[in-house]
Amino acid sequence: MRRLHVTAASSVRVRYAPSPTGALHLGGLRTALFNYLFARRHGGAFLLRIEDTDRARAVPGSVEAILGALRWCGLTPDEGPDALGGGAGPYVQSERLPLYAAAAAQLLASGAAYRCFCGPQRLAALREAQAAAGLPSAYDRACAEADPATAARRAAAGEPNVVRLSAPRGGGGSSAPLFDLVLGEVAFPAGAVEDAVLLKSDGWPTYHLASVVDDHAMRVSHVIRGQEWLPSLPKHAALYAALGWTPPAFAHLPLLLNGDRSKLSKRKGDASVEDFVGKGFLPGALLNFVAQLGWTPPGGGSSREGLASLAELAADFDLRDVHRSNAVVDGARLTWVNNRHVRAAVASASGGGGGSDGSGGGGGGGVSLELDDEGAPLLAALRAATAPFLDVALARVGAAGAALAAPTAGAVPARRLNALLAAQHERVGPLRDFPPLVVPFLLRAAGEGHGAAFLNSYLQSAAPAEALGRIAAAAARKAAAAPAVGGGESEAGGAQQQWSQRFGAVFAPLAPPLAALLTQWAGVSEVAFSQGPSAMDAVRRAAELSGTPVGRLLLPLRWALTGLDAGAALGDTLRLLGKEEALARVAAVVARVEK
Repeated sequence: MRRLHVTAASSVRVRYAPSPTGALHLGGLRTALFNYLFARRHGGAFLLRIEDTDRARAVPGSVEAILGALRWCGLTPDEGPDALGGGAGPYVQSERLPLYAAAAAQLLASGAAYRCFCGPQRLAALREAQAAAGLPSAYDRACAEADPATAARRAAAGEPNVVRLSAPRGGGGSSAPLFDLVLGEVAFPAGAVEDAVLLKSDGWPTYHLASVVDDHAMRVSHVIRGQEWLPSLPKHAALYAALGWTPPAFAHLPLLLNGDRSKLSKRKGDASVEDFVGKGFLPGALLNFVAQLGWTPPGGGSSREGLASLAELAADFDLRDVHRSNAVVDGARLTWVNNRHVRAAVASASGGGGGSDGSGGGGGGGVSLELDDEGAPLLAALRAATAPFLDVALARVGAAGAALAAPTAGAVPARRLNALLAAQHERVGPLRDFPPLVVPFLLRAAGEGHGAAFLNSYLQSAAPAEALGRIAAAAARKAAAAPAVGGGESEAGGAQQQWSQRFGAVFAPLAPPLAALLTQWAGVSEVAFSQGPSAMDAVRRAAELSGTPVGRLLLPLRWALTGLDAGAALGDTLRLLGKEEALARVAAVVARVEK
């Protein structure tokens, strides 16, 4: 059983301490989240500290980006820079330089540190010699035995120098093991604590000194960070001992890996939170996904299923349940978790009812399309989060030509957009999946002939053309009459000619049942059509009257109505389009076939 170092709830203080070298990435978000959950579980404080001592790597705007990403996720710190405030500030290391100088002076006075005057050329030559001899790179302590008073005079005279830790000397193969809340007792080799630089020649601290000084000054009780910092643990333990301070408890989180088991990094796979926002992942979904990268919630419940609130995650969180083995980042699981959050938002407004089976056939579909925001804030939030993606897609259609009118998302009535989201939500991972499924229902012709405008404009654009190609390829394979679409002599010519060939191949054999369908639909009242079953009954009757298997008709009909080869149940599609628009779109297809 792993021990958990927690005393009084008020004593728990944890920190997330990023460097301002860019946006907040997945690994940093996991560290911030685990610190946040631990603080909330134990009624403690969650601090944000900016570690900006490596000025060469600082990226302007990083602090604002990190704060914005944390707020988007709901991880607002209790203390931190600027407006966050708190009693342990300042919370930016570049504003705390006197504290580090004082700690270095204390270490020098006690003999736990010494001044080193070795210049860059000597250190470079030392490294080359050690490499040639097959030795690990390490400082040779050339300045360690120098007279402290003499060293102080040289420094006062302006001679460049750094302050180094005088590492404890001792024999044996390893040092005393150190305890970690995740890993248990960890043994380090005897040379794990080298004479590390603590204060650079410009008076700025290194990470080791600044981190220890700040954690002590800010009364941090638990340091929860990634395992990449585990090699620093013996150095930090030595510093705490040298300064006479009680160290916090340490917990080192498992590394995040790519699918090929390589370490996740900003250069490979570790997308920023901004990237996930831009793709349309919801904050709750991203947090639930990240929470289970190295942690398994106990038992069942919403935490394990990916639908937990932050409060529920915090109630379940325990460092003893954090894994020792590394965690693989599975993008497919994130998409699945996001879909669960989308479904939950729709269910919150429909009484928890399920959706259609997504088969594209059958009757009116199983989705309630009459959804109201009242009492369903999750649905309102989903619609608001989807709007920017929808606006981009609609603007793209509008810019393609004047034949079709494309509204802005804000101009679409809330109940109309709710119905579209409800009909298509089962097929959505990130929110950027919504627009291709929704846009066809929002387009209307700018003038007369709206069916022809939809056919000649939207249905010949890239995505519908690709869908038509897949339908034509499937039909060709079934008939064993032509090679798969995508090449071959039967598809010579440009994109327009290929589109026409595919259109003819798919719809010429279906002209009789589609013409019969127009007649059947004409006899259905607008009210009955909008309810779904009557419109679908007409589809089945038209197929029967023309001697066409109804299954052969459904996919081409879906494409004629929406430009899609997958989507909401056909009955829901007809309800959402309405009788007039459905008739116009199918009539335009029939007219083109009969030309």
